[in-house]
Amino acid sequence: MGMSHGRAMVSIVIPQAFRIIVPPLTNEVILLTKDSSLVAILGVTAGTKELTKFGRDSLNQLVSPTPLVIAGLCYLIITVPLSLVVRRLEAHNNRAR
Repeated sequence: MGMSHGRAMVSIVIPQAFRIIVPPLTNEVILLTKDSSLVAILGVTAGTKELTKFGRDSLNQLVSPTPLVIAGLCYLIITVPLSLVVRRLEAHNNRAR
């Protein structure tokens, strides 16, 4: 078609690859974030993790429930916006087809 290799990559190959790879890649990011909380609970004691320590410190100032509840809320605050971004990217890619 008369395009150089670089121009064909930028104009044709990369946009197609981007549409294919974005949904699984973003789902993996969300799963890794969620799994990090499991590793923190199973692999290390609760007193040594920073997020659990943050939850414990903030709860000691207010009330006194478990620090894992605050840590769970922090993970929820992280994963909900990530999933919204994924949903928008998938919707945008579906419209582009």
